[in-house]
Amino acid sequence: MVKGGFGKKKEVRVEDFREIEMYDEDIIALKEEVEAYISSHPAIDEVIKNNLRQLKVVDGMTQEETRLLLSDPDKIEKIGSRTKYGASERWIYKTIRWRAFTVFIFPVCFVREAYYLYFKDDILVGIDKRSLKQMLKQTDAAGVGPETKAQ
Repeated sequence: MVKGGFGKKKEVRVEDFREIEMYDEDIIALKEEVEAYISSHPAIDEVIKNNLRQLKVVDGMTQEETRLLLSDPDKIEKIGSRTKYGASERWIYKTIRWRAFTVFIFPVCFVREAYYLYFKDDILVGIDKRSLKQMLKQTDAAGVGPETKAQ
């Protein structure tokens, strides 16, 4: 689950990361991959199996399961253990969301967002969604976010 504004919780679904073109074919192929993965990993918890089948990314999934649904992240950062969720690694998925709103008389149809997935010992422990404005605030002049540990 992702914590949204005003304390709301949102589910993160594969649809947030997929392109519109060939969408139905992509989803069918992904569902086939998920079923093959579940068949080859019989020890997976039933809750995780159900979320995989619904193409939802949730806490408790492994990095392998997350990659299955979302593919490779845009960026992987090693972070200190005293960070949010006690995580040691943060995966960043950048997206452009199409939303219709108007500036003067011209329609503007995109918003940059990113999903930050936090892992501790290969297990997903938290998900945050950030807008471009929040991402810019997070990065200081040196280009290092406040949660990033110097390597």
